[in-house]
Amino acid sequence: MEAADLAAWTGVAVGVIAVVGSLIGVILQVHKQWLLSSAALVSELLAEFNSAEFAIKRRRCAELMSAHLRAEDVTLIGNTGFGVFGMFEHIAYLVRRKALDKDMVWNKFGWEIVGYYFCVTSSTNLLEQLRSNHHDETLYEHFEWFAQRMISSYQSRKTPVYDKRGRLTWLEPFIQQELTLGVEPVTSDLAARGPT
Repeated sequence: MEAADLAAWTGVAVGVIAVVGSLIGVILQVHKQWLLSSAALVSELLAEFNSAEFAIKRRRCAELMSAHLRAEDVTLIGNTGFGVFGMFEHIAYLVRRKALDKDMVWNKFGWEIVGYYFCVTSSTNLLEQLRSNHHDETLYEHFEWFAQRMISSYQSRKTPVYDKRGRLTWLEPFIQQELTLGVEPVTSDLAARGPT
């Protein structure tokens, strides 16, 4: 190979390396931007989920789920979880479409999504009842898909999800947390005064 050929091939190789390096830089930048966008959207969803208005919806849904766990005759028909399952369906759809980072969502909503999923599918599966009533097998399919993925995520991290009886290990504190949402705590001043 002559010096001119070697110089030409070296120039081509340098050009290819520069193009590949630029592409890698662009890909990394796009991924970083996607993560930032996902983080912002997760933060917005979390703010809505923790809002005073949504806390009331969560408490009402938890009351329904608590009754379901006590084997009372309850249904999602006519209330569809007071918007809680709709929010979870929306979040799960965004994860499935890769608009949200799965681990970010798991970190902020995992406990609640798995908790509500356990409650709604325990004993009589209220999601199946709702699907049957509406003749639509797709109702809350993304919520169910994502809840099952989150259960797997907990298990892969060696977090026990179910106890020996097949109940969610954090069921009682979860239900207690949700049942007390939107309830004003008694301040120490009022408690010290007692009834008037």
